[in-house]
Amino acid sequence: MKNILLYSILGCFMLLVSCENRSDIFKQNNTAPIILLADNELMDKANDTLKVSMRYGESCTLYYAYNDNYNVKDSLLFATLIHEGKLHSLQVRRVANTNKIVIDNLLSKTTLTDTITKATIQVALEDYYHVQGSAWIELSVHANQSPTPHIEISQYNNMEYKISALQSTDAEQDDIVAYEYVIGSSMANELVYNQIGYESTAFNPYIPNANAGRAAKGGTYIVATPIHTIQHIFQESGSYGVSVRCKDAIGLWSKWKTQIIEVK
Repeated sequence: MKNILLYSILGCFMLLVSCENRSDIFKQNNTAPIILLADNELMDKANDTLKVSMRYGESCTLYYAYNDNYNVKDSLLFATLIHEGKLHSLQVRRVANTNKIVIDNLLSKTTLTDTITKATIQVALEDYYHVQGSAWIELSVHANQSPTPHIEISQYNNMEYKISALQSTDAEQDDIVAYEYVIGSSMANELVYNQIGYESTAFNPYIPNANAGRAAKGGTYIVATPIHTIQHIFQESGSYGVSVRCKDAIGLWSKWKTQIIEVK
């Protein structure tokens, strides 16, 4: 009976030693988790780096995956290693119970003159043996570019003319969602607030902006409309200025563009 008990204790001891040795082997052969932030051409997999560009006031959603020899502690860690520009303007978070990483840019989209913000964000993940794998996000934040208005004017019938802004464009491929027209102003300098800006309902004459309804003087003013082509009948012959500006989907108005026509 004593022999049986002795062999049992010895067997348990050997089993524990065997498990410990096996655990040591696993630990020795362990490699750091590999984090994949995105599967596109911008991912530099050799350096585990993803380059991301976004605008003020926008959020960016990235999808991640990981590879590891063993189970990992599925909780991502974030650290902004280098931050140039406005401090405390970025927030990086993981959406709970998903494989999504969200970068929130806390700078207002209506800020047109802020310093370009650049950051290198470390994304880290630990495995069972506390070995950390990392990937990096190289982030560049910039202001929204204003759209470019375009005018085409053609005679429709006698003194009736067609004015089209259909070919207005946006460098960042945003939709053009609104147009404003001024017909009959003689020169572009009669257009007040002739600068890019976001539409605001709080009018302040000391802060130039791009308020709809306060955009121009002289001539016939057509307030913001989604209509890209209009027709206008002139009442008498003469030289007329026709101006148009446009707004992108982010809410940024362009400068005015003016074309002089001779109505006969």
